[in-house]
Amino acid sequence: MNGGGEGENRGAAASLPTQTPARKHNGFVMIDGHRGVYYSESWKPNGSTLYLPVRGSVLANMDKYDQISFEQGCFCIGDETGRFQQKAQGQAINCWRYSEQDRKLFVSLSYFFTNCQVFQEVLSSLECL
Repeated sequence: MNGGGEGENRGAAASLPTQTPARKHNGFVMIDGHRGVYYSESWKPNGSTLYLPVRGSVLANMDKYDQISFEQGCFCIGDETGRFQQKAQGQAINCWRYSEQDRKLFVSLSYFFTNCQVFQEVLSSLECL
């Protein structure tokens, strides 16, 4: 009787979904702000956006965006108060939404990564969506 119970438990555990398939369906991507990640809700062209530090870990809901684009280069980063600190090299992910009123796409949120490994982790998560 114990043997049957153990087999049932192993079977139930084996049928539980793993984290990867769940990530594919929920539209959320984990962004670790403790590892050189910045954000801006006021994107400007030509690298003039001021990115502020992401504090803590963020679950970004990527389903609410109409388009995602990527860029790399030198960007402005600031401190928590919004004061410019320095220019830094890295990669950015721009999250675009469509404005019914203006009838065009606009960048609603942008993440800037100074840590290439963190950028690659987020990119891998995006590929799973």
